[in-house]
Amino acid sequence: MSGSGTNPLRKIGTAACALGLAMGAPPADERRSRPAAPRAAREVDWAAARFVLTASDRCTAPTIRLVDGAAGSPGDLYRLDTTLGSARGIVYADLTGDGRDDTLLTLRCELPGATTMTVIAAMAVDAGGAVRPLGTVFVPEVWTWQPTDLAVWHGDIALRILDVDTGRCWTRYRRWSSPAGGFVRIDGD
Repeated sequence: MSGSGTNPLRKIGTAACALGLAMGAPPADERRSRPAAPRAAREVDWAAARFVLTASDRCTAPTIRLVDGAAGSPGDLYRLDTTLGSARGIVYADLTGDGRDDTLLTLRCELPGATTMTVIAAMAVDAGGAVRPLGTVFVPEVWTWQPTDLAVWHGDIALRILDVDTGRCWTRYRRWSSPAGGFVRIDGD
C-alpha cells in the first residue's frame, strides 16, 4: 500500500452490505469536453464506448460497442450498471500506478436462458487514445454473488459482495500486478 495514514478500506464492517464505499470519484458528467481521440479515461463517453472485455467462463469476451449503455453480441447482452461507484456505474482511479486514471466499469452480462451476472471490468486509455482492457476485477463464482459497493484507495480495490441467496456479505480486495498482467487478490482468502 502506498501513501500514509490509516487505510479506510480495512475498516469495512460486516454489519451491512451497502456501506457507501465510493471515495471521491467525480460523476461522469463533470468530465471535460472530449477531443476527437480521448487522451484520458475521464474523456471517454463510456456509455458509447467500443472495447474488448477480458474473457471469463461465464461471460464471453467480444469486442462490444455500447450504445446508450448497452451492447448486444451473439449469445450475450451487456449493460452498463449504474448502481455501483459513481452515479453512472463508473469509477476513475490510478489502478496501475502509472499516474493516469483508469476506469472501473460495472457491467451486467446477460446470457440467453441464464441468470444475469454483474462483472467489474477495468479499462485504460493509452497515450494514443485507444481504450484497452486491463482485466476483469470481479466475476461472481455463482450467480447469487452480487457486488453491492466498491471503492479504490491508492490503487487497491475494495469490493463488497452480497450473496442474495443467503444474505451473507463480505469484502474482497484486489490490486493490479504487472508481473501477473492482471488483478490479484490481496485479502488472503
